[in-house]
Amino acid sequence: MRNILAFCTMFSLLSCSHSLEIKDPKYGIGIIEAYKPMGKMPAIAYHFSLNGKEYGNDYSTKYFGDAWSIPDSANFKEGDKFLIEYEAENPKVSRMMFDFPIKNNSDLGKYLEVLKKNRKPQ
Repeated sequence: MRNILAFCTMFSLLSCSHSLEIKDPKYGIGIIEAYKPMGKMPAIAYHFSLNGKEYGNDYSTKYFGDAWSIPDSANFKEGDKFLIEYEAENPKVSRMMFDFPIKNNSDLGKYLEVLKKNRKPQ
């Protein structure tokens, strides 16, 4: 498990160069590795698989604010799953979508339908 307090802070500072908007978003399932509530600056670390390759991300609300908000009163635990949004061209740029917990095999398809209906045409 990562030392999320130190690693997340350093990684977030380095990764702030990318936009907070996910370009050409795709979706998958992220699995929480670590969560630290830390008051108003919660931090999260997670991983996901895409085409047989593992990706990981971690970030803190301190650096991304409301754009990539992490609930500060949640009881997340290692292994919890949520929908993630990632850039098609650069899957390292991703965020966890806490309003979309993955509890069973049908959740992903259900959430993708909701997002498809709510997404504005480009």
